[in-house]
Amino acid sequence: MEHHTKLLQFRAPESLSEAIDAAAKRELQTKSEYVRRSVIDRLRADGVNPSSIVAA
Repeated sequence: MEHHTKLLQFRAPESLSEAIDAAAKRELQTKSEYVRRSVIDRLRADGVNPSSIVAA
């Protein structure tokens, strides 16, 4: 697995946190992995290749 070094945090309604927990359990993933994959999928759908972004 890829090594992740940057911690990202955001605020969300408790109901969203609970929904992510439920979905992650259903997919047999951690909450972090579920969110990571979801964000990557959305970026790709928006035409952004996350692996092509170079940090400044």
